[in-house]
Amino acid sequence: MSVFWCGVDVSKKSLDSAILSSKKGKHRTFHADNKVVAYQRLLDWALKTVGPDCEVRFCMESTGDYGVEFGLWLVEQGYHVSVVNPAWIKFFGMGEGRLNKTDKADAKLIADYATQKTPDAWDLTDPVRRKLFRLHRRREQLLKAEVAEGNRKECPSAIGDTCLASINRVLKVIRKELALIEAELMKIICADPDLKSSLELIASVPVLAEGSAIRILAEMPPLDKCESAQSWVAAAGGQPNRQDSGTSLKKTKMNRGGKKSVRAGLWVPALKGIGTMPELRSLYDRLIERGKTHFQALLACVRKLLSIVYGILKSKTPYKAPQIQAKPTPT
Repeated sequence: MSVFWCGVDVSKKSLDSAILSSKKGKHRTFHADNKVVAYQRLLDWALKTVGPDCEVRFCMESTGDYGVEFGLWLVEQGYHVSVVNPAWIKFFGMGEGRLNKTDKADAKLIADYATQKTPDAWDLTDPVRRKLFRLHRRREQLLKAEVAEGNRKECPSAIGDTCLASINRVLKVIRKELALIEAELMKIICADPDLKSSLELIASVPVLAEGSAIRILAEMPPLDKCESAQSWVAAAGGQPNRQDSGTSLKKTKMNRGGKKSVRAGLWVPALKGIGTMPELRSLYDRLIERGKTHFQALLACVRKLLSIVYGILKSKTPYKAPQIQAKPTPT
């Protein structure tokens, strides 16, 4: 069966779609005034375009909730969906010399990228994982709102008593909703033996509480989708990008691909782990001795922490601190 890729450029008001079923390809724009109707029309058009004896797959950029919503809808209909880092598509287009930036051009570029690179399917085919993913995203939104409202209380005399009272009322509502979402998350996890076991294994790491464990379970891909610990950890991004060429030696920067929310949620646990986990302390000290900055060493500790989690989940064995020999003191 022939496979054709439908590239979709998703925005608030429209879905620009392209399929390279001919030399020039076909393009169509669907206005998303009624999203479900637009989604169904796009799917019907794609199926009609490729024909009954062909498979259609969908690819889009990971650019926000509009794409997530459409991607989840397609997954629930049983279709192959790939959600790709926009940077990969951007650089692919630059390499092809395609510099036009329009919705139509973007849709065709996404379709071309998917046709040549055949990206992996989005890992949300399981209904339980989809619900966990949605609730965790809502938890993230509420946590950000709580921090934002809390910051507004920093100067009470400047905002006045009336505004301060308003902030306190909003915080009360946010915290109530946060408790309800977290209770629902735990209900889903406890009802699934595999998720419950994984949560307990991750929480056995001293610096990872239930919140961090839920974040990893909701955002990181299943272990059976990754070939190795390195590829699983790479899903969170954060790999160092060296920029050494000839006599040009630039500072190593962080690769910002992968799961940003996982990276962001592990900075504090990794920092705590430097003081409490011997393997992280040893790694941090070793990198500092080699001239790395605090940020570079901390980033390596974040990746090491994820590697530890991978090993725990793979072996189904709770965390046990390794015995690391201390360096001999010079005489």
